[in-house]
Amino acid sequence: MKIQQIKLTNFKNFETSLFEFGDYNVFKGKNGSGKTTIRDAILFCLYNQTASGGKDTNRFIKKGATSCEVELVADEHTYLRKRSNAGSEISIDGVVVNQKDVVLPSFEIFNSVFSVGYFNSLSEKDQRNLILENTADINNLKLLLMADGDPDTIKRYELTEDDVPGSIKKSNAQKLKLSKDIDGLNYIIDYLTKLNPPKKVHTAEWEKYTAKEKSALMMHRDSLLFAKKELDQCYKVLNKIPILEMQKKCKDLTKLLKKEFKNVKLVLTEPYANEMADKDIFQFEINGLYYKNLSSGERLRFDLVISKFFNDLLENPIDLYFVDEASILDDDIRMLPQLFVAQISPYDLELVKITK
Repeated sequence: MKIQQIKLTNFKNFETSLFEFGDYNVFKGKNGSGKTTIRDAILFCLYNQTASGGKDTNRFIKKGATSCEVELVADEHTYLRKRSNAGSEISIDGVVVNQKDVVLPSFEIFNSVFSVGYFNSLSEKDQRNLILENTADINNLKLLLMADGDPDTIKRYELTEDDVPGSIKKSNAQKLKLSKDIDGLNYIIDYLTKLNPPKKVHTAEWEKYTAKEKSALMMHRDSLLFAKKELDQCYKVLNKIPILEMQKKCKDLTKLLKKEFKNVKLVLTEPYANEMADKDIFQFEINGLYYKNLSSGERLRFDLVISKFFNDLLENPIDLYFVDEASILDDDIRMLPQLFVAQISPYDLELVKITK
């Protein structure tokens, strides 16, 4: 997609404004002048959502007006979004359509490409899910074998690699029941060991009887201990599968990041404070630092890699990028197909189109 122009009517602080674009477009202005309005207008026009994914787009209506409009002229279609307090409608090439009939990627994917930095504003859980849901599927049996799992053992305990969360829960329940049964058997064995023979039973006969009973009980206990040991291994294997899946699905992203940074590490678990267990996280460690601790320039480079990664996942790439509050731009950024940049200046808003 390449956007040729956009027309705003009663949108935010703009009464009627027309912007025509080239490949590299820089919006310069002081705070509150409307530098990010183009980003908001594009997302509103195509998805009727705010930049953060909110649905409250009636706040875009200019104060004193009853409705707003955004017309977006792209290389293939013209989109027109109208919004009033009663609702919104979108038309494509003059024909009103339902939002679900607009042939575009999901809002989350579009915004992860277009709004550079949006991905890292999401929760770690949402970041993981976005990657998991939009990258190629991986055979679960292959992941099980990579985790050193035995398919027959998994099947024997009625677990499955196709439902890892459910199987983890089920294996825990089975282990808990086995632990209770083992404790019960140990209690009975200990009770028989300490129990005195009845008065009319010879000691030798009693010891022979109890020994036989204890032997049977101990054999049963040992079989339960073996089953619990196998379930412990199943539990460990099942917990490895999501980690391996995430590592495989982030393989291409990790490669892209390694082209930009010397040391890149995907961190998916970390210990709980003062506990032996680990918790799930999703962080890339860049040169020993997490994203929030990177310099502004490093964060911008990281965010651009993320945007390009999601763009490459699409059958029809978006090829649109918006960078907010960028003060330093290098040649790599200028090579992007179509770029919108917001830069602070002490003056009123102006659009500068720069030829590549």
